[in-house]
Amino acid sequence: MESFKKFLLSAETGCSCNFKRTKNCYPSPVLHALKKADGSSQVTMPLSKTATKEQQKILREEINAGLAVQPIAEKMIELRKQKRNLDKALERCEKELSRIFDDNNTNSMEIKEGLLIRRSSSGKTEWVIEL
Repeated sequence: MESFKKFLLSAETGCSCNFKRTKNCYPSPVLHALKKADGSSQVTMPLSKTATKEQQKILREEINAGLAVQPIAEKMIELRKQKRNLDKALERCEKELSRIFDDNNTNSMEIKEGLLIRRSSSGKTEWVIEL
């Protein structure tokens, strides 16, 4: 073991293993290392010689579905973060507008684009620009 210490990275860097469990598949890290020889990002895996071509196709589709889902899920997460930030920024603007409107004891003011109107109903404030 001493001779291998200089090669052991996991003790220093930790592990980030995430092996998806797929029906009828053994959850092995080797499966994640197998790629098509043509360099595509589709994962291939050894199948039993008794499996039909259709069964092999279905299994490959199940495994590769995760590859298609991951970037979409990441984009959705990023968009939700951006939406939260936009919602917070809009809330700050609306509070500032409400303060200005309250200070001027009004529910409408002229702006370049038209008339900015504050409407309140059921405890909610709506901002409308009439052209």
